[in-house]
Amino acid sequence: MGRFLIFAFAMLMMLGACQTHSDTKTRPYAPTVAFDPRKDAQLLFQVDSLLPRVDSLVLVYFDDPFGMDSLRYTRYYRQFSVVGQDTVQAFIQPMNESVKAVEAKRSCRIEGKLWCYAGGKMIQTIYWSSRPSNCRFQYLIRDGLFYYFSLTDQQALALENWRKRATKPTSVRE
Repeated sequence: MGRFLIFAFAMLMMLGACQTHSDTKTRPYAPTVAFDPRKDAQLLFQVDSLLPRVDSLVLVYFDDPFGMDSLRYTRYYRQFSVVGQDTVQAFIQPMNESVKAVEAKRSCRIEGKLWCYAGGKMIQTIYWSSRPSNCRFQYLIRDGLFYYFSLTDQQALALENWRKRATKPTSVRE
């Protein structure tokens, strides 16, 4: 008789453990669909939420971006700093467009990059090319993925005007 009670109790416990609970209120979490940045578009400022806080830029212009040396063309450059909240934000705000992530970099060479600062700390690097056709873009890298976005006419004009004021970096050797 004792064995029968133990067997019956064990069977009831197993049956109770196998039941599914359809009441979602008792679940600690609700099932969600995973967000895939390669398939789902999002605004650039959602990709990098620090971009709206940018308060200064250092623009880097490569000396010979389309020269023969495809491996070291970024070695020599000129730079120009842009400060002033209104000027910087006028340049940054048009970047907040819908983007999708891609895993591979485009084959176009870049002409320069923007080092974005907020509160004295560098928060992002944005690469750019102002060539015509499909090689006119900006992009940033986040979590190993490339996010491409357009380079507006106003941004291209500002970059060209700032290029004229760019200088070679000074040596810190004494």
